[in-house]
Amino acid sequence: MNLSIRPCQNDDDYWRIRAFLRDVFARNQRREQSWQLARLDYWRYFGNECLEHYALDQAVTLFELADGRIAGVVTPESRGHAYLLVDPDLRTPELERAMLE
Repeated sequence: MNLSIRPCQNDDDYWRIRAFLRDVFARNQRREQSWQLARLDYWRYFGNECLEHYALDQAVTLFELADGRIAGVVTPESRGHAYLLVDPDLRTPELERAMLE
């Protein structure tokens, strides 16, 4: 799988991540194997803005396929915690290892 890795750059990326999470939640039969939209919004508009103060372009990383689709997203929450939000059809040990690195 050939992926490009880049930081979240702007609100357009944020809305793409929201759409990605909505799709992933449905495809996981509505099981919480990644963040739901409410958690992402809470993190961005309260947890991050009021408590953590991460710059999105330094904290959120997108893993994209050649066609621009999101394969995964890494988000922080609290210092030292990383959350891997992964497309269930693309989940592999290699992708998860790259996301942790």
